[in-house]
Amino acid sequence: MSKPQFRKVKRHMPSSYNTALNNNTMLTSTTLGKLLVR
Repeated sequence: MSKPQFRKVKRHMPSSYNTALNNNTMLTSTTLGKLLVR
């Protein structure tokens, strides 16, 4: 693997990880909100 490619992959990994974390927090917050509304 060439260096620039590796750098691109390295830079892409944290972003996808962050999006997954954000999706998880959003799901938990929405479920908690629904429970609170009830």
